[in-house]
Amino acid sequence: MKRKYIVMIMIFSLTFVGCEGNNYANSTMVKNAAVATNQLPTFRESQKDKDQIKPLDNDDFIISYHNVSFTVGEDAGKVLQQLGEGTANENNNFGFVGYDNEYKHKIFMHGYPANSPIITLYSKVSIHDGTSIISQLDITNSGTKRGLSKGDSYSKMIALYGTPNKEAKDSNGTKSSYWFENKELDIYYNSNQEVIQILLVNTDL
Repeated sequence: MKRKYIVMIMIFSLTFVGCEGNNYANSTMVKNAAVATNQLPTFRESQKDKDQIKPLDNDDFIISYHNVSFTVGEDAGKVLQQLGEGTANENNNFGFVGYDNEYKHKIFMHGYPANSPIITLYSKVSIHDGTSIISQLDITNSGTKRGLSKGDSYSKMIALYGTPNKEAKDSNGTKSSYWFENKELDIYYNSNQEVIQILLVNTDL
């Protein structure tokens, strides 16, 4: 039975392919280089609007759930002690998703709340010493602090965040990336220019 659940989880995790670094919400086994494209949306904010857009800061990456605040790069073990295991249980091999590309870390997935997750925490656990960090947070179903949500338009993203630091097209659509220190806000949108996924990513590992 456990093997059946593991296979189901791996099939789900390979539905999409991330780019430039792993998108663990979509794939833990495949790493494809992003391909630049000249067919990306051309909308950009005006200089006046640009001057009014607040640059990214650490607050954009802090998530609060059940009075617990956390962000990518923090000790995952401490957060799990406070929040519990979420969707991870013995029926899905305790949230095990796979390994990173170098097979130095195991990746685990914890969704909150367990019955209908709006936040999914991905922890990266060292095989060598067992230390763990929060490597990614999928906030697609909860939205960002600035009010960007799944289904919103590309133009709304620009209005809230300005021009992305980088854009690239892959098999999952187009990824717009915004950078702050060792953190990255990755927003994926489809051919209709609708947001389909929002990730907070730690870029140190």
